[in-house]
Order: sequence, then structure tokens, then C-alpha cells
Amino acid sequence: MDYSRIAKKLRDKIAGFSGELSRGLPKVTERFIREMVYGIQASQSVVLTKIARTLQETISVKKVEERLSRQLLRRDMGHKIQENLLEIASAMIGKDTLLILDPKRHTEKVCKEDAVFGEGT
Repeated sequence: MDYSRIAKKLRDKIAGFSGELSRGLPKVTERFIREMVYGIQASQSVVLTKIARTLQETISVKKVEERLSRQLLRRDMGHKIQENLLEIASAMIGKDTLLILDPKRHTEKVCKEDAVFGEGT
């Protein structure tokens, strides 16, 4: 098995996905999103210290964690990422897609006209 080839494919997939998520955002934010997607996937955690360790940068883990933490405070970044993610996901929903919604958290904004609603659906 060629591990370097598999690793390259994985890096390419992560770069592609994070590129779609960060569309319309500054380059620094694109890098941050790419690092976070990779770090979350590699560490199987959302804890910044664990993500920072997986990035294996030459500076201290503490400094990487502080940089990631500062990036999380960027205004409107979350909103733009959410818009991009919804755009990606909406392309996967077809006319015949059955949406099963939790009645306690039901919102009409995420539902298409043809979706099936009701208790227990």
C-alpha cells in the first residue's frame, strides 16, 4: 500500500473541502479553516491544544493554540462558513430527498416545499 499517495489524496480532499468552506474569505482565514479541518480530522477532537499538536509546526504548541484562538474571534467568519456549507449541502438535496426533522427543533427555513412533515417523521 502506498501511504504517501493516500496521504496526498487526503490532503487534496481536505484542501478542496476547506477551499469551498472558505470561499469569499481572506487568505489568512482560508489557511485557518484548512488547518482546523485537517486538525479536527487528524486529532478527532475540537480541542485547540490537540489540533495545534497535530499541525506539527516549528513554533510551540502554545503559540499555535493562541493563533488559532485569535482566528476564531474573526467577525462574520462563522456566518460565511455557514452560508458556504449550506450551499454545498443544498446541492446534494434533490426533489426526491426525504427530510426527516426533529419536531422539537423544526424550522421551515431548512425545508423544501416537497418535504414530508409530521409527528414522528
